[in-house]
Amino acid sequence: MRRPTEPGETRPRITLYRGHALEVLRQLPSDSVVACITSPPAWPVVGGYPVRPVVWPDGWRGHLGTEPDPESYISHLVAVFREVRRVLHPRGILWLSLVETFRGRRTVGIPWRTALAMVDDGWRLRQELIWHLTNAPRDEAADRFRRTHEHLLMFVRSSRYRFDAAAHRLGSLWVLPVPRSYPGSTFYNSPPELVRRCLAAGAVRAGEAVLDPFVGSGTVLAVAAERGCAGVGIEVNRREIRVAARRLARVARVEVVDGLVRRAVASTSSGCGEN
Repeated sequence: MRRPTEPGETRPRITLYRGHALEVLRQLPSDSVVACITSPPAWPVVGGYPVRPVVWPDGWRGHLGTEPDPESYISHLVAVFREVRRVLHPRGILWLSLVETFRGRRTVGIPWRTALAMVDDGWRLRQELIWHLTNAPRDEAADRFRRTHEHLLMFVRSSRYRFDAAAHRLGSLWVLPVPRSYPGSTFYNSPPELVRRCLAAGAVRAGEAVLDPFVGSGTVLAVAAERGCAGVGIEVNRREIRVAARRLARVARVEVVDGLVRRAVASTSSGCGEN
């Protein structure tokens, strides 16, 4: 679970992969990360991404979130997190944040249906937590209640997972604001405090590796680096990878991997040089 460091190196290593989560995860070693904290693209995504589509196990070609129906989207989430389960250490924890979707004046039930599908695929659902968004955005629908929460699902591989008993006092309702998007990013960020709580609850130690397969602007890995953790991030959006790389280079040694090309990301403000 620990990543080697060079003599005299003090800052953690972070590797960012530009590519599809499913394809990149298949190349990562088993049992190599101790925690995964992530929020995948919510269904439905409009327009997709200006990159080649991925071929899913069911034969469909396209980007996650652009599926024609929620059943296909959930099936593809299960495929992604099947690979995460392999990459995750047996005592590690997956923290999965999912957004509910409404369609045709009905609640789709994405979090619940995904949770049950992942249990059927071999995960253990340990608990559901609720993130109450104290500054939730306005909701256009006037015939239902405004949505002010998201689901945070805690999955484990086995009953013998690592958990800090002190985290028990936090309870299962986390009241946190939605932070502003990181400059240059088109995605909203998870609250850094939410990530800190996940890392603390999982007793993640400095030097251990944390995974975010939908890294966005890099909030999860930035908070993990504060703790001295190594990081692995995956993102299909080229713009977001650039934003995340610049952000993370301030706190860590960052390497961006695009296909077979490897390059270190230098930051004059942080003194990060070539690996």
